Amino acid sequence: MNKTTIIITGTLLLAIVGYFIGNSLKSDTASNSGDISIENAVLAQPERKAEIYGKIKAIVGNEVTITKSDPSVDPTINMTSIEKRAYMQKLDEAERIKLKEEILNATLGDVKVLINIGIPMVKKTSQGPDAETVDGSLADLKIGGVVSVWLDNNVADKNVAEFVKIAFVK
Repeated sequence: MNKTTIIITGTLLLAIVGYFIGNSLKSDTASNSGDISIENAVLAQPERKAEIYGKIKAIVGNEVTITKSDPSVDPTINMTSIEKRAYMQKLDEAERIKLKEEILNATLGDVKVLINIGIPMVKKTSQGPDAETVDGSLADLKIGGVVSVWLDNNVADKNVAEFVKIAFVK
């Protein structure tokens, strides 16, 4: 083998290794930059109650203004998720809608939240306590839509979302 053949072979080998390493890194970073599976997103939902629940008033880029609902009017506020599901299943559709309207109409004012690309987000596919939950994204946020937002406790000077659950999106 002459020098030229060795150099070409070495370069080709480096290119092949680089390709596989690059694709490996790309798939790892993709899962951290917005391509979060629904299983991972649901697992990422914090155990605590959402700090903000309300109706979206405005969206500018990734800053969302939410008219925050007063949680004190929600009879399920101190229930576990299992207790809340059971309570809501006892209600008929009209009663559930009425309860949600009462909660959304009791407001505490507007709050601005930064929702960064890549954080886990889920959305319900329909109304009701047994609605399927799927991956959500910033594109699913609509003015008038209802969201639950868990804030990042590591950021003290502004409201930055850690996790977002979007109510039914048509």
